[in-house]
Amino acid sequence: MILDRLNRRVSLRLRLIIGIAAVLLTVGITTVALTTIKETREYHHDINNEAEVTLTVLAQELAKEVIIGDYATIEEILRIRARRENIASVSWQEEGLPPLVARSGSAVAARPEWFALLVGIGHTEVSHDLVVGGVSYGTIKVSFTAVPKENRL
Repeated sequence: MILDRLNRRVSLRLRLIIGIAAVLLTVGITTVALTTIKETREYHHDINNEAEVTLTVLAQELAKEVIIGDYATIEEILRIRARRENIASVSWQEEGLPPLVARSGSAVAARPEWFALLVGIGHTEVSHDLVVGGVSYGTIKVSFTAVPKENRL
């Protein structure tokens, strides 16, 4: 009944334009959603690779310093690593001592909270035992933040 009245009041040309607009809108929304899903999956893969490389490089940088006990240099190395935009914090803790932690405060969320929940990237934390010459010198932990990637999405 309502559709019959609409058909009588609206020309065929306008109905076709409305139909085409609806199809284009649906295709656009679907494309954005699929692109976001694809980039989220790629980010998970990239962050796992970056975590592995970061821990390896950090272990190499810290090896000499932890052996000689140069805590000031260790803190500086951690601070330099924490300056990267996707790293929330970097820490090293030797057993029985308080951890040395460097935090990054540079990631500011420009995306709405609902979007972060929707894409579900989350934060990643990885750790690695620092072993030099068969002797354990504590644990390195790196926390990655997803905020820069979520802002770009």
